[in-house]
Amino acid sequence: MENEIEISFYYSYNGTIAFFEVQHNVATAILSLIAIIGVTGNFFVLMILAQNHQTQKANILIGGLALADLLYLSLCVPIQIHLLRNNHIWYHGETLCRLNNCLPIALQTAAIYSLVALSANRFNTVVKLTPTSKGCLGGNVYLQVVAVWAASGLTSLAGIFGSSLIEKYEGVTICSFMHFEETNLDFINAFSHFIILFAIPLVIIFVYYSRLAWHLYRSIQTLPDDGYLARHNQIIARRRLAVVVLALVIVFVICWLPYHIAQLLTSLSRYSHTYVDPNVILGIMDVLEPLTYAKSALNPLVLFTMSSFFRQRLKTICRCRKPRKQPTYTCMNSKHAASQRTRYTAVSSPL
Repeated sequence: MENEIEISFYYSYNGTIAFFEVQHNVATAILSLIAIIGVTGNFFVLMILAQNHQTQKANILIGGLALADLLYLSLCVPIQIHLLRNNHIWYHGETLCRLNNCLPIALQTAAIYSLVALSANRFNTVVKLTPTSKGCLGGNVYLQVVAVWAASGLTSLAGIFGSSLIEKYEGVTICSFMHFEETNLDFINAFSHFIILFAIPLVIIFVYYSRLAWHLYRSIQTLPDDGYLARHNQIIARRRLAVVVLALVIVFVICWLPYHIAQLLTSLSRYSHTYVDPNVILGIMDVLEPLTYAKSALNPLVLFTMSSFFRQRLKTICRCRKPRKQPTYTCMNSKHAASQRTRYTAVSSPL
C-alpha cells in the first residue's frame, strides 16, 4: 500500500512539473512574439513622430506613450522570460532584484498616465478647441510629460524599497516584492496597486470621455448650416480626434483588468485564510502576465489600424518614399468667418 502511494505521488509530482514546463515554454514563446511585435511597432511610431515636424508638439504625448511601451517591452520581457526559464529562482543579487521590481512599476505608470494625459488632450482639443500654439497642445504638454514621468519615478520607489530576497528552500532564492507576513498588509498592497494604476486613471478617463461624448452630441445639433459637406467634415473631424485614444483605453482595460482581479482575489484568499495551492496561483499569473505585456504591443497596432495618418506614414517608410504633406481642412460659416475660424477649424492631428 505504501509503495502504491509513493508511486502515485511520484507520477503526480512529475506530472505537475511537466505541466509547468509546458506552460513556461508556451508563455516564453508568447512573450517573445509580443516583444518582437511591440518593440517593432513602437519603434515605428517614434520614427513617424520624429519625422513629422509640423505636429511634433501636438503628438509629444503619443511619443511618451510609445517610449514607455518600448522600454517596458525591451527591458522587462527578457527578465520575465529569464525568470520563467529558471522557475522564478533569482541568481543576481539584491541590487538587481530592486531594479527588476522598480522598472516595471515606473514604465507601467508612465504608459497608463500618458493615456490619462492623452484623454485630457483630446478633451481640450475637441471641446475647448485649444489653438495648436498654446494650451495643452503647446507649451503645457511638456509639463504634462514631466509630471507623468515624475509620477512614474515616485511610484518606482515602492519597487526599490519594497524588494527583498527570500530563501524559500535551501539554496533556492526568489526576488520578492512587497512580501508581508501579515495578510492584511498584503491585501492593502494589492488594493493600492489596483487603485493607483487602474481605478484612478480609468475614472479620470471616464469623466473626460463622458463630457466629450455629451459635447459631441450637442455640437451635432449646432453645427453651422452651410452645406452637407461642411457639416459632415466637421462631425468626422471631431469624432476622429477622440476615437483612437478611446480604443487605446479599451485595450488597457481588457489587458490589465484580469491581472488586477487575480491579484486582489489572491491577496483576499490569504487575508481570509482560505488555502489556495501556490502552484495554481503561480500558473494563473504566468498566463495573465503576458496579457499585460500585450497591451504595450497592441497600442501601435491600434494606431496603425485606426489612424490614416500613421497608416500612410508607415507605408511611406516601408516603401522608402518621402512623406507627403497632410492638408488642413477648414469649415467656416461665411457670415462669421473671421470670428469663427478657430472654432470651426478641423485640427490637424495624426489621431
